[in-house]
Amino acid sequence: MQFSKLFLVLSFLLIVSVEFESSRGEGVGETDMKFLTPEEKQLASLINQRRFEEGLQPFVVDSALTEVARKHTEEMVRLNYLNAISPVEGTALDRTQKAWISDYHSIAFVSEETTVDKLYRSFFDNGRCRGEILSEKNTHLGVGIVRGEDRMIATVHLIARVIEFNPVVATLYSVEGANRSELAEETYSGRSQQKYLKFEIYDGTDLNDQRKRKFSQEITVKPDGTFSISFRNTKYWCEGDYYLAVWAKDRKDEEYKVANLLRISPINPESSPKEK
Repeated sequence: MQFSKLFLVLSFLLIVSVEFESSRGEGVGETDMKFLTPEEKQLASLINQRRFEEGLQPFVVDSALTEVARKHTEEMVRLNYLNAISPVEGTALDRTQKAWISDYHSIAFVSEETTVDKLYRSFFDNGRCRGEILSEKNTHLGVGIVRGEDRMIATVHLIARVIEFNPVVATLYSVEGANRSELAEETYSGRSQQKYLKFEIYDGTDLNDQRKRKFSQEITVKPDGTFSISFRNTKYWCEGDYYLAVWAKDRKDEEYKVANLLRISPINPESSPKEK
């Protein structure tokens, strides 16, 4: 069979191991934060009340981000330290990447106090933390609190979500004579707060190493804020995981800034459907 006679094997809504919280995160408002403990809910409410008083949109309190924050707090208690950088899991960005949360601006702050009110005040006494909490660019919040005998340790984790992704659509093809029996075409779509997007695939996480860049394409977001881009990955299929960086800007004369970094695992030919 020639390449032109592609045999469509399967279309499905989520490519194997392509997961990112921009499309599957559980963001909730003030009226529904059942996944939070009472202390976490109190702190999240105080933070959002302060944003409201400052004329800012309240944070979306995100369940997956809360889980990342909670795990970091539990680790601090277990290893007896107080720091936003983990000796085991790394920086705030490292931790969200490992949790398949793709938003690139990811920052965390920690504190230890006796009450939730004192935790809240301690975060606002920290100038950098206060600036991030009251920043218009940050959109989502995770809170993790662990109570001890007489003290509480807390992690507040913030991200800036510029792009909301729909589930990825991947189409598998079987081609006789191809180097790999399965070829995939992926379609990424969603909504963006920024007008111009650039999609790049890297063989690694170092976005400054242009030798690792395998693909680059710019698109303009539609007037209604939606976008869609498709590409076939046979030319830049990497051994092991590879990374899709999405850059965004609002004006043509601006420089692009990284909005998302998605970790993607190749489809396993042994587990993929075969042409009969």
